[in-house]
Amino acid sequence: MLKFMILIFSIIVCLGSTVVRTMNSDDQTLKEIINTLTHITKRQAACHDKMVLDIFSDMTHQTVSETFCKAFKALKNITPCPHIQHDLQKLQMNLRKAGEKTPTCTVNNDSEIQLRTFLKHLMKFSKRTYGH
Repeated sequence: MLKFMILIFSIIVCLGSTVVRTMNSDDQTLKEIINTLTHITKRQAACHDKMVLDIFSDMTHQTVSETFCKAFKALKNITPCPHIQHDLQKLQMNLRKAGEKTPTCTVNNDSEIQLRTFLKHLMKFSKRTYGH
């Protein structure tokens, strides 16, 4: 009986630590997204005037994962920008990780916005998500 109780306790402890680790991983990814966005928006680059698909025009019934998935896809289509390319790649990697719960998302080609505006909207959304 004692061995059984120890086994059950061990399983509970393992499951609990896995859940905490997963939550911390999600939080860490969000922090990375916010830090990278902060770094990109502080830099003055001609690329900020480039146009990207507007994923923020209609966000009704859109999950957090879906928003990050769409942001990844929108930024994936941007032409290379040498001044902030490394930061954009880092951002894309973290957006893909944050959106992996929605591996198939579609981005409408209806409207575009400037990269600068896109990044500001993404920053606001990321901070709001991190706050919850």
